[in-house]
Amino acid sequence: MNGISLFPIYNEVKSNTQTRMDIIIGSAIGSTTLTYKVIAVFGYLTFGTNVGRGAFGQLAIVILVLFSYPLQVHPCRNCLDKVLHTGATAKRVTVGEAVGDHGVSGDRISNTRHALLTLGIIASTFTIAYLVDDLKIVLSFVGSTGSTTISFILPGLLYRKLSRDDEASKGLNRAAIALATYGMFILVFCLGFNIYQVVHPNTSGPAH
Repeated sequence: MNGISLFPIYNEVKSNTQTRMDIIIGSAIGSTTLTYKVIAVFGYLTFGTNVGRGAFGQLAIVILVLFSYPLQVHPCRNCLDKVLHTGATAKRVTVGEAVGDHGVSGDRISNTRHALLTLGIIASTFTIAYLVDDLKIVLSFVGSTGSTTISFILPGLLYRKLSRDDEASKGLNRAAIALATYGMFILVFCLGFNIYQVVHPNTSGPAH
């Protein structure tokens, strides 16, 4: 369960109290950790250092993708809808207000737009999966863009936005701007390096 999927899950829970959400988060993390541990430990206990790709491992990957892909498509579709549906009038969201398929605009995604966005996401991801046979290339681009944005750029910008009028946080505001600037530098550098590696594949591996 990632931060993007948490809010739709929160909206779907009938009793979405803090205690209930803590149980859901703990259960998700615990069950996932236990599953990975069991597969890894029994694999090495059975085959030792000769562990390689096997039918059970491939089946586990299929199950992982089967259940995680819809969780990724759901927030991706909502975000694309908000970006493309620029004519909607945004409203301020109060604490405790549900933010799901209605979004901050208060409009539910129409069936036609829902289907088109879903087909577009599925078609684009299938095309990438079909054409790209080296996973490290995909991970390098995801790491240089998404991970850098989430880890460095957005925290700095959001903190600056929320505390810019707080006189006691001037030092932290400068640090937040520096963090966002550093993230932008890392994003540009790593993304440019990854593109260079794709164009000239004979040099060292992609930057993550």
